[in-house]
Amino acid sequence: MKYLIIVLVGLILSEVFSSSSVILTTVFSLAFLTLTYSYTYWKNEIDAKLAYWLIFYAGFGIALLGIGLLQTHAECPTLIGDCYSRDLPPWLFEFKVVWKVLLSWLNACAIIVSVLKTLAANQTGK
Repeated sequence: MKYLIIVLVGLILSEVFSSSSVILTTVFSLAFLTLTYSYTYWKNEIDAKLAYWLIFYAGFGIALLGIGLLQTHAECPTLIGDCYSRDLPPWLFEFKVVWKVLLSWLNACAIIVSVLKTLAANQTGK
């Protein structure tokens, strides 16, 4: 039952995140994740799980820079927005859609894990 609730909340959060600004929700998710891990480190022991989340977000940031590089090379006015240049590769639009959906899922998972870790730290805190 707990996992069904997590999946449903993840679907709802990903829908909310996909309709709002990707950058703002990512900043919120990262801040919430960092505060949660700081709190759990204070209550319990320190581990390296936050580093794994930051590596995932760094990978998405590198992909964002790659998209921006391709679009500026094709003389688009925006780095991540829509661009209708003939010089762009035809697969780039689909890649941007997949990137945005995966980033929305990562943000939803980060918030779910943050809430679960906060609840677990309150129950097992010293």
